[in-house]
Amino acid sequence: MKYAIKLIRDGHFDLVRQELSKRVYHRSLTFGLGRDLEKEFTPEPAKIKIQIRRLQKSDIDHLFDNQELLDKHPKLVNYQKNLIHSGIATCYVAVDENDIPCYMQWLICSDENNKLLNHFKGEFPPLDKEEALLEGAFCNPDFRGNKVMPAAMSSIAEKAKDLGVRRVRTYVEIHNIPALKGCMRAGFTPFQLRKDRWLLFRRSSTFGPIPDDLYEKYLTDMGITELQNSPQSIQSSRQSLPT
Repeated sequence: MKYAIKLIRDGHFDLVRQELSKRVYHRSLTFGLGRDLEKEFTPEPAKIKIQIRRLQKSDIDHLFDNQELLDKHPKLVNYQKNLIHSGIATCYVAVDENDIPCYMQWLICSDENNKLLNHFKGEFPPLDKEEALLEGAFCNPDFRGNKVMPAAMSSIAEKAKDLGVRRVRTYVEIHNIPALKGCMRAGFTPFQLRKDRWLLFRRSSTFGPIPDDLYEKYLTDMGITELQNSPQSIQSSRQSLPT
C-alpha cells in the first residue's frame, strides 16, 4: 500500500491501475531454467572487459540514483531496492575497467531458504544443498547492447562452485524472449514450468513439467532448429535437471 501511494504521488496512475487489476485476477507462466555447473560451458564474451565482485553501497547509488530510470521503470527500481533490503546477502555486480557497475544479480544458496520464503512468499521453491538461485538481474542502461548479461550471469553462476553448489536455477516469464535468449547464452536451459495465479490479492504458484508444445515454441523463439547439434545441449539439459 505504501508503494502504491508513492506511485500515485509520483504520477504513475496507469501502473497502479495495472497492478491492482493484476492482483484481483491474473495468470502467468514462467520457465524455470537451470545450469549444471559440472558441465563445461564457455559463454560468448561481452563487448567490453568486465570483472565480477560483491555489491557495494556505492554501486547502489550509482545504479539507482537516476531520476530518468525511476520515472521510466519505477516497478523495476522498487523490485531491486526491496531485494537489497531483504537481508538476502550475496549480490554480485559486473564492473567495467573503471569499476563502474554494469550488471547486478543475487546468487542465493540453500542456507538462505528462510529469507527466500519470507521475501518471495513461495514464488521460488526451496533450494537443496547443491542448488542455488540467480534472481534480480539488472543491467545498467548505459551498458545495454554490450552483451554484458550472458557473460556476467555465467560468471556469477560459476561463483556457486566455491560454495559446493552443482546446479543453478533462474526463472523467466515465457514471453520475455530477450531475457530467455540471454539466459540461453549464459548456459541456462528450461526444465520446469511455474504457473502463477493472482486471485483477490492472493498469489499462488505451482511447479511442474513443461508441456511439449510450449517447449517446442521455446526452441522456435530461441532460433534452435537443429536440436541434436545445439551447442547448448538443450535436450540433454532438459532431461538431466531436476523438477
